[in-house]
Amino acid sequence: METAAEYLVRLRAEAADVLHWDWEQTLERAYCRVLPRGSSAVDVGGHAGRHARVLLDILGARDLLIVEPLPQECAHLMLSFGGRPGVRIIHAALSRELGRTKFIVNTSAREESGLRRRRYNDEAGATLEKIEVDVTSLDALFADQRAPRQLDFIKIDVEGAELDVLAGGEQTIQRYRPLISVEYGSPSFTAYGHEAGDLFDLAERWNYCLADLLGHRFETRDQWLETVDAYYWDFLMMPRERADALAAMLEQDAWPVARARAEGSAQEPGMAGSAAARESGRTWLARAQGFLRRSAAAMIKAWTGSK
Repeated sequence: METAAEYLVRLRAEAADVLHWDWEQTLERAYCRVLPRGSSAVDVGGHAGRHARVLLDILGARDLLIVEPLPQECAHLMLSFGGRPGVRIIHAALSRELGRTKFIVNTSAREESGLRRRRYNDEAGATLEKIEVDVTSLDALFADQRAPRQLDFIKIDVEGAELDVLAGGEQTIQRYRPLISVEYGSPSFTAYGHEAGDLFDLAERWNYCLADLLGHRFETRDQWLETVDAYYWDFLMMPRERADALAAMLEQDAWPVARARAEGSAQEPGMAGSAAARESGRTWLARAQGFLRRSAAAMIKAWTGSK
């Protein structure tokens, strides 16, 4: 079976520019490949609700905890999902300790906000302000009587605090052994004093495998160190006891989902000979858009009917 390091060589030959691929859509395709309908999930860093909507409308998640510290984004999530069965929205940040602390908001790119100041994609244009937020942990949430009694998937995108979120959820993760998606890149994890190998070491201790979004695994720490930060920042943590089965489902796709070009473009660059990848991306996008259109129509009907 091809390793993640071996696959990365082919991937970069197919498209040298990492932004050729839509990584959020590739992540959606990955968890929709492997999770059964009616799964239970936690969305850590819910932001605008993109993944929450897919988990609910496409996967039919039975239970979904959405964690979001930014007040504006949390209010949007409450309006969008607050009344739906099985959904609980937590207005807080997740970490390993509980309390209240400062949170740094990048008002120019709110998705890059976090508990610490990271290196921003546009340092010159970053505009920062500090707010106070509540901080809790995954273990504390699952100690609550309202918590789900099952956990199949955790999505973590918290701008560098991923290892602290994992550390604060060790008991829960070891109890349920969920699939976990993690964004992990040096512009953010270094702000928390972490190093590239720390995520691999934690996965090894917990009997998890690290893989790319298509299921290719990092077999050794050296492979991981050669690859992390080399091209992409999105990874999967797969429980080792289910890694073979999960990888087999994920490896059905030859490539990540290609980013859609502007309307009217003739051919996607770098995709010669990859018709299957293009068709997979188009099919997935059409499916997701259909669900979103129906959801929006239902919300409008409910709203106008309540007038």
